[in-house]
Amino acid sequence: MRILHLIYDDIGNPWLGGGGAVRTLEINRRLAARGHQVIVLCGAYPGAPPSAPRDGVLYLRVGARGWGGPPRSYLSSRLRYAWGAGALLKDLGYDIVVEDFSPYSPVFAPWRARRGAAVVASVQNLSGAHAVRKYGRGPRGLLPRLLERLLLRRFSNVVTVSQGIADEMQAWWQPGRGGRITVIPNSAGPAFAAVAGTPAPPEAPVILFLGRIDPYQKGLDTLLQAYALAAPRMPGVRLELAGTGTPEAVRQVRAWATEQHLAVLDADTDTVPAEAPGGPLVVWRGKLEGADAVAALRRCLFLAMPSRYEAWPITALEAAVCGRPVLGTDVTGVRDAAPSTAHGRLVPPDDPAAFAEAMVALAGDAGLRHALGARGRAWAAAFTWDRLAAQQERFYQEVLAATAPSPAATREDRDTGPA
Repeated sequence: MRILHLIYDDIGNPWLGGGGAVRTLEINRRLAARGHQVIVLCGAYPGAPPSAPRDGVLYLRVGARGWGGPPRSYLSSRLRYAWGAGALLKDLGYDIVVEDFSPYSPVFAPWRARRGAAVVASVQNLSGAHAVRKYGRGPRGLLPRLLERLLLRRFSNVVTVSQGIADEMQAWWQPGRGGRITVIPNSAGPAFAAVAGTPAPPEAPVILFLGRIDPYQKGLDTLLQAYALAAPRMPGVRLELAGTGTPEAVRQVRAWATEQHLAVLDADTDTVPAEAPGGPLVVWRGKLEGADAVAALRRCLFLAMPSRYEAWPITALEAAVCGRPVLGTDVTGVRDAAPSTAHGRLVPPDDPAAFAEAMVALAGDAGLRHALGARGRAWAAAFTWDRLAAQQERFYQEVLAATAPSPAATREDRDTGPA
């Protein structure tokens, strides 16, 4: 197969670098190893080359050579990607085009793909009403809210990462005859596979947030309020925030910490104090990858995930691989990737008091943490990128087989074609 994958995000993107980018690389590198040709069109950012091979996959960064050079802001990068990726659909050769769908930068693959190519939507998340709550009633909030369902209904084939997202879509998705949704979850990276089943190191007095710094989606206001409420009952336990985001997002989270009278320390692994001096402490860790992310998850008390919406957060599964519980919100995506039957302890979203109570309970009960961690490790063993890539390959092959023109249609095209 010749596969063209469209996704704005990239694991090196300083503004995002989220789970969708990880999934895109892990699945496609395995498809390339199976002999398929894979090209990924993604967004550009400062310092990124226009094109680069990565583990057998060719990454083309849309807009890297545009007027004025590489984009200098997240918004301009998104806009360049949405415009340029759609234009390239007419120029590149492929059998199947996979659009990692986002209402914030739609490429309109069902309309713009080459004739005869199969088209698939990869749905990492659904914004729904959260678009307006996050961005307000201006164009940035209303357009995604209005476009999401309208555009997704144009796709006859959808792969999504969680049963929760599939169930939500089935309530309103009405494609033509033969349309279908398949669920193929996420897995963890190679650094996490190396520690699966190995004894955990001693715990540190740390509650960890590890993920993209997206204040609204990730519920970081809830997290800081909950920590401020819980900290007096958890002496010496600090909150560590690890991840990257836009400068605006980072400033917002810092402002919330100040509002909660929380001391904030910028630190790397060499400068974090062993104890939180003088009361509650929030430590900014920056972006953690590979062995550093593994080490942070293995030593924390638990992973905090107070998200308002998710699809299948990879970090929740990585916590399970490390034998760590997840304190999360009972929303689609979190309950899929950190089920209460495994390593999840779930509370209602947007409820700092409930999150704080669960924080205190989990921080004070080592037996509960270890029991949840053991259940999570056993549950996570079922998810491997090799197995998931094989499922994705079969789905693409089935879509291609269903898209191929019938012999009668082929004869008709030949008979009515130009002389």
